[in-house]
Amino acid sequence: MPLVEVVYAGHVAKRFLVSLRDALPKIVATALHIERLVEGHLKPEDVEVRLRLSGDLDIRHYDVEILIQANYSLDRGSKIGLALEREIFPAVVKALSGQVSCMVFIQLGYGAFAEYRPRPPIS
Repeated sequence: MPLVEVVYAGHVAKRFLVSLRDALPKIVATALHIERLVEGHLKPEDVEVRLRLSGDLDIRHYDVEILIQANYSLDRGSKIGLALEREIFPAVVKALSGQVSCMVFIQLGYGAFAEYRPRPPIS
């Protein structure tokens, strides 16, 4: 389950942030999907997106900074540079309408994920 954190400056218009929030799950799932590994299969609903306003003490160089974290696999690692250059970054710039400065950093590492969702009570 990839995690995407978006840190933005206070002057970035909400419409750009909404556009980015809505676009990122599909962008990331498509770019990081690994067909030959079951655990590498990604759908947009597998991607978590968090938006955070930059704080007074943060040091930033861009209006919008995006950090994508996902589990490493050899296949994903070998394609990440091209995926960023050809798929992810152009789609991010488009979602922001080319109106604000931005950067994207992808971090692949080893991790584990578990979840629990209680079932609704049976009536």
